[in-house]
Amino acid sequence: MSPVVGFYPPPAVDCFPTGNVPVKKENPYDQRTLAALRQSRIASAKAVLLFRPETRYRENDLSVRSFAEYYGVPEEPTTGSANGCLAGYLVKHRYFGQDRINVRVEQGYEIGRPSRLFLEAEGQADTIAVRVGGQVIMSARGELL
Repeated sequence: MSPVVGFYPPPAVDCFPTGNVPVKKENPYDQRTLAALRQSRIASAKAVLLFRPETRYRENDLSVRSFAEYYGVPEEPTTGSANGCLAGYLVKHRYFGQDRINVRVEQGYEIGRPSRLFLEAEGQADTIAVRVGGQVIMSARGELL
């Protein structure tokens, strides 16, 4: 176990290439955490999503941070794809005690770009159905030729 990050349940790379990592309440939720992750058994992940139940706002269920340094993104303000993986992880590991979730996730507050996503997921036989939604503010526009 890392000296900075407490893992429960043990971390796994459940959704390639993102490692979903629950962080215990008493541990720091900052760059020291990420540094410890680099040396942990999920260090081979190309992106890491950290989550914990302590939130800034009572109406939210989880606080999330997503780091994708491998791709040149130190921290992402909002990550639909990584949160989709998180939804599957939460159901698979019965994080909330059931095989169905409907949660609000906050992300981006630490870097001044707050966002809220809505995650729904349900275990179905040997698969997990996942839905991710939220509100966005356009910060860039482009065209593919």
